Amino acid sequence: MSDTLAYTIPEACKAGAASRSAIYRAVKRGDLTLRKRGARSLILADELRRWLQSLPVASNHDT
Repeated sequence: MSDTLAYTIPEACKAGAASRSAIYRAVKRGDLTLRKRGARSLILADELRRWLQSLPVASNHDT
């Protein structure tokens, strides 16, 4: 995530190594905020970064 300001859903999935379902679940729970530009849904780069950093840290047993 370099100079990109906002991502479409497919771009956010790729940049955040997350599935489309995971993105939409996070949105539904209120953990991730979508912005709208016309019909297009966008996720701000800072918002995607904040969401990823809020994910739980894996323990040694999770890897």
